[in-house]
Amino acid sequence: MNHQHPPPHGLSLWPSPSCLISELYAELKGLSPEQLRGCHIVLPTKRLATWLVAMLAQERPAFIPPRCYTLDDFIERQAVDLASGPQPLRSMGDLEQELLLASLLKEGAYQHLRYGHEHEVKQLLSEFADWGMNLEAFDRLAEVVAHNIYLSEGSLDTLSQRLDELRHLATRFAQSVQDEHGAETSERRLARLSNSLASYLASQQPVPWRQLYVVGLSSAQGCHQALLHALARREDTCLWLSTVPELHTGKSPLEWLLTMIDAPGTLRQPTVVRATPQPLQVRRADTVLAEVAHALTLSQQALAGGVAPSGIAILVTNDVTYGKPLRAMLKGAQLAANVALATPLAETLPGTWLSSVIQLLLGDQTVARTLALLTHPLTLRWWRLMPEQANAEIAGTAGAVEWSSRLSRELCKGDGSESLQELIRAKHLSAEVRAYLSAVVTALGCWAERPLPHGRELADWVGVLSVLVQDFLSVDDAEQSQTKLDDPGGVGRGLMTSAAETLGEFCQALGALSLRLRTALTRREFLQILRDKLLLAPVRSVGHPLRGIQILSVAEARYVPFDVAFVLGASEGDFPRALPRDYLVDNYLKTKIGLPGWQLLEAIEDTTFHLLCARLPAMVLLYPANRGGDAVVRSRFIEAAIALGQTREYAVNADTEWTLLLAPQRHDRGQTAPAGHRLGNQGVVSNEQTERFLSHQSASSLAYLLACPYRFLLHRLGVHPVELPQEDDARHEGNWLHVVLEVFFTGRHKEQHLDAPLTFTGPKDTWAGQALARLNTLTDRLLPAAAADSPLELQVRQRAWPDFATHIAGIYGAAEVTGGSSGEREQRLVHADGTAVRLQVGDRSVVLTGTIDSVDQLAGLQLITDYKRRFVPRRSAVKEGLVPQLLLYAKALEQMHPERRLAHSVVGYWSILGGQWLNSIAGSEAQEQARRLKLVGGRDKTTLEDATQSLMNHWTSRHTALLAPLGSFTPEPRDCQMCHYAGVCRKDDPEFAPRMARSLRGANS
Repeated sequence: MNHQHPPPHGLSLWPSPSCLISELYAELKGLSPEQLRGCHIVLPTKRLATWLVAMLAQERPAFIPPRCYTLDDFIERQAVDLASGPQPLRSMGDLEQELLLASLLKEGAYQHLRYGHEHEVKQLLSEFADWGMNLEAFDRLAEVVAHNIYLSEGSLDTLSQRLDELRHLATRFAQSVQDEHGAETSERRLARLSNSLASYLASQQPVPWRQLYVVGLSSAQGCHQALLHALARREDTCLWLSTVPELHTGKSPLEWLLTMIDAPGTLRQPTVVRATPQPLQVRRADTVLAEVAHALTLSQQALAGGVAPSGIAILVTNDVTYGKPLRAMLKGAQLAANVALATPLAETLPGTWLSSVIQLLLGDQTVARTLALLTHPLTLRWWRLMPEQANAEIAGTAGAVEWSSRLSRELCKGDGSESLQELIRAKHLSAEVRAYLSAVVTALGCWAERPLPHGRELADWVGVLSVLVQDFLSVDDAEQSQTKLDDPGGVGRGLMTSAAETLGEFCQALGALSLRLRTALTRREFLQILRDKLLLAPVRSVGHPLRGIQILSVAEARYVPFDVAFVLGASEGDFPRALPRDYLVDNYLKTKIGLPGWQLLEAIEDTTFHLLCARLPAMVLLYPANRGGDAVVRSRFIEAAIALGQTREYAVNADTEWTLLLAPQRHDRGQTAPAGHRLGNQGVVSNEQTERFLSHQSASSLAYLLACPYRFLLHRLGVHPVELPQEDDARHEGNWLHVVLEVFFTGRHKEQHLDAPLTFTGPKDTWAGQALARLNTLTDRLLPAAAADSPLELQVRQRAWPDFATHIAGIYGAAEVTGGSSGEREQRLVHADGTAVRLQVGDRSVVLTGTIDSVDQLAGLQLITDYKRRFVPRRSAVKEGLVPQLLLYAKALEQMHPERRLAHSVVGYWSILGGQWLNSIAGSEAQEQARRLKLVGGRDKTTLEDATQSLMNHWTSRHTALLAPLGSFTPEPRDCQMCHYAGVCRKDDPEFAPRMARSLRGANS
């Protein structure tokens, strides 16, 4: 390229095969140092700027790099410096906006809007700002609704009311942002600065650059139209875009961009002729892990073929799905890589600490959750570094492990239900453990206090959070240095740094909002903010762009100069991504008032795919045949390419390469360690541990043991997934429904007296009505605020409670029971003197733990009921003893009360929302009475004694196998269902699968 003359100014359209960053590099490397110093460059992402400077650094030993920006950064910096001067209003970011909207929703009395809608409302208002619309857009929406006559009047009324409420909320929000907080939203600020800068640049006034390059934009918001229009007409500005590709569907965002610029373009020819591209390749793997393994194997092959590491890209369509397996396999494969994927803060070390605190304080305070906090590495580090404590004994890995084991042993001596404050006073704790626990509780401050009837101001909570971040979550330079030694790729160190920055920004944003927001928040509400806003915040590690294989998202790779790319997750829902669903304002209504709508997202991804296909010398699309047991649909991009004859699909058999990939390399011999030697046995523990694990059983742990010993082992070891429980999920619903039924019978819950015990009076045909009235009254008192006027309340009042009232009135009436004192509710499995209940399993005595939902003493039988929210186990599994819950309860009650024999008992499930009595089994001497009460069917032949004996046989067989000399807790896929241990289970391991298949054939023969 001739650099004696300035490059053509204005708009230049480059053919799709051109890599704009490579072309820009070729342009810049021929400039003199003074010319290069005077260049300013606007690129789509910060990563491209880093890449460009790194390429220039390879060419020049010393130079002053050009100033690089993203478009938003360019507008912010130049508008303030050139056009607007100091800004009187501060910018309010996304988090502050959502929290302010949440407080307005909480305070407002809206019919259709409620707390939890703040994110969608914020997105809607941001779209208005991005495309130059004000609150008058609600008037246009109302007009669209009024003209949709095909909708029912009821729907029109609902939409109109919802829009009126949105308009009211948006008006209050705008006034509060400006008047009360002295700020403006970041979107409105950016739009205003963009227009201000456009006016300045159109006047041809002095600018700080000799030459401005705007390169590689593929989309822009409507609010930047004036700015792009002005830039395209300046003689000191070059605007480089790709030609518009022919998309599969929809209008390309590049067309929108060219329409906004409205300037004649000059077609540029690439100066570097690309090598003949290889045809697009498509490969289908069986699982996500096999897909990742194959991509890494292909990367190794590319390295062996002479491709530079920085020219190899693994492009990820879904960071959440592929981030963890990629990081794990990279260690085993010994591949140097620059991993630049987003990770939720919840999956970093500080995030897991916060998550353990939140789970402990929002949920039941179990031993497992308490130990998760007390044995967390950051808690142990805080204790070790406290100057007033002599804690040298937990220094180092061995000391920390021993201390954690001691905590586990002492805390497990309790009943598991103690709160943090109760544990401090527990007599079974040693003085050292009690001092440690007391120090942690003191450090948590008001987070660990019992809930107060009133809340605290946000500023108080922010202060406590800031102290905890400083005490527990900060990482000093010494630890960063140690991390550097243990993490040569820098991935962990980068994530820790990014997590620390995210925590700091979050505290800063909350602090700014708390100066003016005086809304009182309870501890639960503040912890929910942390759970919903902070723990899901993305953090990422970004290393050197020219060192190692590059692993990044597809969107960031649009113009990065790669030689070969392997795309993971080329499936529907990931590439292209599934479109979001709007609850408040439908996407259709947005498009009718001029907003691009969510279809723009699909068009952007379609553009990315076509640009990558046209530009890259080689690209391989991979996708898994199934994910988590669900079939995966391949991407529409693959479907179109196959239909046009541009590619063929190949199946990948990754078992062998997966095993070789994960084996550590023997560099001295150039060989690979045998898979069996590397992997070892799975689920092998000492005999002492096995004895201890099998000596205590609850119904749930016994179900794990019978279904899959490996799942039982992980459960016993305390391996639990990091969860972000939602207030409206099924577990919370089930807990609340159980409380209503407990109070229905007893009138009390825990230590609270809420009503008199159940008593029926008058004729039996009125008992169902009495029961229903009692249930509805308790629902009024105990219904969570979030469930008010919800489908759950409707289902409960119209279906669940009427069916249960009829059921309980029928069996009580037939059995001549008039009061609720006929049995026990929430009955713990302990003897009357408090001693543990034991059951003989083979030659071993096992301690039973658990709580029975309901036990009724009826005429001639004992009725044992377990309440399920909706779904109950399969009847065949209950009869065969593979679902042990009810059978175990019946055996335990026989141990606690010898007169309550199995022969006189009936067990069954009540589906609360389904309103059904299901899968019942009666003892041999209770069957006739159970049939009369319609608790079992006339054709039921299996007795409770038979089912219980089957359970004991399975249980004894498990003990015998596990306690044998070569016994191990291995996976058993015969009844393998959805399990949260799927990510660590090796039932699909290519080395382990043959052994498992042989054992299954032996068991079936």
